[in-house]
Amino acid sequence: MKNRWWVPLAGLVATCVAATATAAEFTILVANKKTPAYDHAQQRADGEHIFAQRRLHRALQQVEELLGKHPEATVAVEIAHGEYTGKGGNVGFTLGEVVAPGATLRILGGYDDSFSKRAPFDTPTILRCGAPAFVMEGRKHALKELYCPGS
Repeated sequence: MKNRWWVPLAGLVATCVAATATAAEFTILVANKKTPAYDHAQQRADGEHIFAQRRLHRALQQVEELLGKHPEATVAVEIAHGEYTGKGGNVGFTLGEVVAPGATLRILGGYDDSFSKRAPFDTPTILRCGAPAFVMEGRKHALKELYCPGS
């Protein structure tokens, strides 16, 4: 009779802990192949929350996949210094339709080779492509936040 309150209380505590769980966070490190930055990205990648990509358009495809599975997630695309071209070498970058109103997408360039420091004026990321450089396809895009600074 003494311990009857313990079972319902334990269930309440488990419910509260589950309700306060944070949304998933993912990082996609982008660097040109055969560079120290790409080598470092591959070393950091764990295939679960941190990924390495050699092309920005592939990273954007991975964003679509991640937000399709985790619509409340935060995805950071961190791009190492260097020059990047769109698919085929001359077109812009496209993000397909993403309906994830609780998601945050951050696209940041200017990282050093180790992805530990962002200095866009010292280590610039340059997108070489036709205008427009970045296109969001579809009609029903929904993101909580899209952060893509020019510097």
